[in-house]
Amino acid sequence: MLDRKTPPISKTIHQLDILHLVSQTLSNGIKCHTLKAGVQEVFKMEIIFPAGSYYEQKSGAAFFMVKMLGEGTQSKTSSQISESIDQLGGFIEFNHGLERLSISIMGLSRYLRDFFLILEELIHEPSFPEKELPQLKTMTLQNLQVSLEKNAYLASIKFKELLFGENHPYGKQIQPEEVDSINREDLITHYQNYIFQKPFDFILIGNYEEAQKEEILQKLEKWTIITPQTTQKIIEDAKIVLPKERKHLISKPDKMQSSIRVGRQLFTKSHPDYPKI
Repeated sequence: MLDRKTPPISKTIHQLDILHLVSQTLSNGIKCHTLKAGVQEVFKMEIIFPAGSYYEQKSGAAFFMVKMLGEGTQSKTSSQISESIDQLGGFIEFNHGLERLSISIMGLSRYLRDFFLILEELIHEPSFPEKELPQLKTMTLQNLQVSLEKNAYLASIKFKELLFGENHPYGKQIQPEEVDSINREDLITHYQNYIFQKPFDFILIGNYEEAQKEEILQKLEKWTIITPQTTQKIIEDAKIVLPKERKHLISKPDKMQSSIRVGRQLFTKSHPDYPKI
C-alpha cells in the first residue's frame, strides 16, 4: 500500500531529452512544423491563423466564424462532415483565441491523407449556412448567461478590463446584445480578411510515414497565399486606456464563495526574461 505520509525521494535531473520540431517555410510562405514521434500510429494536425478576436471588425465575428467552418461546405452539410470524420475514427476541434484561430484534427495515421483533404475543404470551401447560425448563437447565449452567474468568470473579465481598459481587445468581453447582432455577412467578412488565401502555420505531430508528410507539404505548397500587410501593426496600434480606479469589488451577497484576482502588466513573450519567470 502506498505510504502517503512519506514523501518521495527528491533527486536532481541530470538530462532532459526534449524532442524538437522540424520547421520550414514553403515557397508560398506557409510555415510548417513537423515532429515524428510516438509509438501508436496516431497523429495531430493543426492549422493556426493570426485571426483571433483582436482583429475582428465586429465583436464576436472571429469566434462565430471559426465555429461555423465545420457547419457546412460547398458540397457537404454539417452532418456529412461529422460523419466523414467519425467514419475514419477522428476528432476535430475549432479553437478561438484573442490573437489566433486554429483547426486541429486527430486520428489514425493511416488516414492522414483523408483527414488532410477534409481540412483543406473546410478552409477553402466553407458555406457558412444561414440555418446553422441561429442555433450556434442560442447555445453561445445560454453558455454566456451561465458564466455570468459565476464569481470566477465575473472576476476574470473585470480583471482584464482593469488591466487593459474596457475598449482594448484584451480587456473587452462579448455581450449578449453583440451575440444577437452577429450575422452571416460578418463571418464572411472576417473569413475573407484573415483566412481565405492568408498565411498560417501548419503543425503535424505523430507517428506517420515520411512519404505521407511529404505528400501533404507538396499539397500545401500549391495553395495560393496572398501575404497581407502585417497584422502586428493592429496589435501595436491598440490603445491601452486604464481606468482611474485600480480596485474593484463586485458584490454578490447570495454567493457562498469569493473569487480574487491580483496582477499587473509585464513584458511580452519576446522579452529575454519571459522564459525565466
